Amino acid sequence: MPVSTRTVVARLTQVDRTYGEGPTAIHALRDVELTIEEGEIAVILGPSGSGKTTLLNVMGGIDRPTAGRVVVGDVDITDLDGEDLTDVRREAVGFVFQFFNLVPTLTARENVELIAELTSRDGEAVGWALGEVGLTDRADHFPGQLSGGEQQRVAIARAVSKRPPLLLCDEPTGALDLETGRPILVLLQRLAREDGHTVVIVTHNQPIAAMADHVVRLRSGRIVEDRRVENPVDASEVEW
Repeated sequence: MPVSTRTVVARLTQVDRTYGEGPTAIHALRDVELTIEEGEIAVILGPSGSGKTTLLNVMGGIDRPTAGRVVVGDVDITDLDGEDLTDVRREAVGFVFQFFNLVPTLTARENVELIAELTSRDGEAVGWALGEVGLTDRADHFPGQLSGGEQQRVAIARAVSKRPPLLLCDEPTGALDLETGRPILVLLQRLAREDGHTVVIVTHNQPIAAMADHVVRLRSGRIVEDRRVENPVDASEVEW
């Protein structure tokens, strides 16, 4: 297999993550070696409890490995804390959470503005992000006035408003059916193809892997499959 010349956006080297000690310890990740490259869509598969979300959190600096190293961009974040780690998460990483985590008392626009202000982005970035997810005409609605798919798109707009090199998505269609979930996948694929975001999607929904450039499969905290795909399908063709 030829050596890739693409820029590495995230690299995990011999990463373990253990919770607790002794016989009751939970080994969420075991000796994980993983490289995520610029502009790719990586789909991480595995059943519940396989370590998918832990891997995403370690990659994004929300959680810290028990052993091994984690590099995001050109920064080794393994031992960072305080402002240094906050700076990396603020500038280099966008998170899309499974259950949206929107502030219910803020409109869609205000939810996006909240992150844009924290990252020193201007109002133009907010308008751009809402336009990217097709919610310009719903910007002044509160989360309770939006459908599940619309709320997820607000969550994505919030994450991409700071234009992060790395976009981490935890079960982005987990609460959605095919009709509302497929447009989310189309959007994520477009953000990678047209806007250059590197997108990592954690899911238990195996058919989503058809749209991936890079497929990773976890079982009991270990990577059991790690392959790149030459001809991923268009997200609009994904079915489940």
